[in-house]
Amino acid sequence: MPTFAQDLVLTALARGVAGDQPGGLKLLEPVVAAGPALTYELLGLLADATLQPATSANGPGLRYRAEVDDPAGLAGLPEHLQFAARFIAAWVSGDQAEATALFRAADRAPRTTGGDDVLTDAITAVFAFAVAAAEHIVHQQNRPRTERSAPFGRSDSACQAG
Repeated sequence: MPTFAQDLVLTALARGVAGDQPGGLKLLEPVVAAGPALTYELLGLLADATLQPATSANGPGLRYRAEVDDPAGLAGLPEHLQFAARFIAAWVSGDQAEATALFRAADRAPRTTGGDDVLTDAITAVFAFAVAAAEHIVHQQNRPRTERSAPFGRSDSACQAG
């Protein structure tokens, strides 16, 4: 049976898929306001949702890594997108040490000169990735069976997420 947090994430993702990402994020605000422990759990649920197609297709126990088609790699991305890609890959790969270190760094980061909160931007980015994955699942389910494809099929022994 899903937990309250899981139900909340599913409801927020449904809103995001329906085109209301701000409304979906608003539903998650009480969890974030409850403190770092619940925020970390929330990010984990969103990470699981993001790579659900990959973990369903490939099975458990694989390591995922984030890759970017840019000469600068992840370093060429804004900080919140770097966090999202790295956190999702670490969480789904079972690397709790890395996921925790990333979360703590974002949680403790000072506000930027523009007043932006690094953790808030990071949560927004992870949520956006999860919504995109959910949209893909909905799209796949709405296609005729003969047209469906494995979105993150195993291509080699080192599966990638990115």
